[in-house]
Amino acid sequence: MAPMTQNKLFDTVEFFFSEKSYYIPSEPTVVKLKEWWDYYVNKEHKDDFESFKMFCAIVLFIKTRLQ
Repeated sequence: MAPMTQNKLFDTVEFFFSEKSYYIPSEPTVVKLKEWWDYYVNKEHKDDFESFKMFCAIVLFIKTRLQ
């Protein structure tokens, strides 16, 4: 399985913060982000741990900057 491309990863982060994603945890923890990832990310990348780690790092960075 190939990891997500950088563009796909950023598209996923953008979708996470969009209105289309009805589930945005108010306090995103890795467990809650994993639940979101498993629900929204297609099967091709569902077990892509490296992309998931990058997704968590970007989301948590943005959330801390917005507070």
